[in-house]
Amino acid sequence: MPLGVDPRESSSDDGIFVFPKEYMKGEYKCLDEFYIGHYRDKEGYSDNWFDALEIDEEYYYYYFKVPEVNGEMYLTVETYYQDIIPNECTTQDYTFPSGKTKEVNNPLLYFMLYKWNEREYKYIEVPGKGKYYSDGMHNPLLIYDYSADDQFLVYVQYMWFNSPAKDYTFKVYSKHDL
Repeated sequence: MPLGVDPRESSSDDGIFVFPKEYMKGEYKCLDEFYIGHYRDKEGYSDNWFDALEIDEEYYYYYFKVPEVNGEMYLTVETYYQDIIPNECTTQDYTFPSGKTKEVNNPLLYFMLYKWNEREYKYIEVPGKGKYYSDGMHNPLLIYDYSADDQFLVYVQYMWFNSPAKDYTFKVYSKHDL
């Protein structure tokens, strides 16, 4: 039993469930996607956040400095969950950088993370930490490789597609008081 937890007996307390891995693909495909959520308040984690209200489609950036190495950090940028704003208000054709045009019905989020490089005196892109997301759900970035006094810069841009609610929250879930 992984971590000494029997999911047949503790699922209602721990939120754990299991099913055969072959159900994840092939003819039995039960899940299109899955996400792992983390709730670590009992370990000293808390939210540090900034609310951005009535924001246009320009790039905005946020800066923070980590005082010490103390656990992982989870970064999110999140707006209203899918269907809180009716799709009729946010549906629009969008041409992606690849040239493909597609109808989208959620705001599109650009979320890029940079880390200060002391040797080169510049911010460098953290590999794999910059993406466009259809913001139907939140996709946190996990930061586990950092040092004391590291500085981070986060670029955020939303394409709202006529949404009447142009608000978002930038959040760092960690053991740090940022």
